[in-house]
Amino acid sequence: MDRTVKHWKDVPKLHKLPLLAINVKNDTQERLDKNEPLFKQGKAGDWHLPAEVIASPKDTFVMLFYGVRLRDKLKENRSIIYVGKITRIKECESAGRRPRYVISIEKPWQKVAMTDVNFKQFMEGFVFSPQSATHWIDGRLASSVPQLRGAEVRQMAREGQASVEAVVLRRMGHHQYAREVKDKWDNRCALTGADSGHLLEAAHLIPWDHSGSGDNVNANNGLCLCSHLHRMLDRFQIAFDGNGRLHMDRRLSTETRDVLLASGHIKLRETNHQAELRKFLDKHFANAKLENPDLRLVRR
Repeated sequence: MDRTVKHWKDVPKLHKLPLLAINVKNDTQERLDKNEPLFKQGKAGDWHLPAEVIASPKDTFVMLFYGVRLRDKLKENRSIIYVGKITRIKECESAGRRPRYVISIEKPWQKVAMTDVNFKQFMEGFVFSPQSATHWIDGRLASSVPQLRGAEVRQMAREGQASVEAVVLRRMGHHQYAREVKDKWDNRCALTGADSGHLLEAAHLIPWDHSGSGDNVNANNGLCLCSHLHRMLDRFQIAFDGNGRLHMDRRLSTETRDVLLASGHIKLRETNHQAELRKFLDKHFANAKLENPDLRLVRR
């Protein structure tokens, strides 16, 4: 009988880092028909990949979280956990957006477990970018905070290391980062000016797990936003260009647009760190335009 697990920690093969984790949902017949031939060839195809993957050694492990409900005619959602070593990464057609890739692995895929939980539950503890099926997990997100004490933990936070597992994984330095972001914006929403503390959140422009060289705890890499604006920014439903002007997904409903524009503001408030902020605004805006070509400048 296949071993059924609930969490990545229960699969020793997944303790080897770095690791590329791919969520292959197969939740429609169209997706299954696309993924199954690649799977049989020892491939996983048509993915956006973080830069770290492209530059990684070709024997890097990849984990495939492969949905099999439709394929195996199961009533309940089930996924099989496969692992393999990457032997080749080939760019494929991307319809004008950022490049997409097919990964080839040493054949065959090695089946290591089954699970009846979803991908987010299985990978609990890791911090992922929203709306992404591929996740790069490196040595900064591995083992064991219990061996770290006092000064070591504080040093990790200062260096922006993403860290590590205690009971669950958590992001070192995030609380300090959030305080500094809110301070830079005078504890008011960067767009609306709202000052209700319980509504405000620190929103990364370059996501935590895509930031390097301390940028994940750099307060210039962030906006103080109301929670609903934070969610929309993360999902590229809104973005701000280098001049702070608001761009919005043209497909949003009238009701959603009305809520978003209720304050009457369509540009970020002026700050005293405008030059430092612009670098991160530009990067986020470039990513947003790739991910969502339906973004449009909001005009009065």
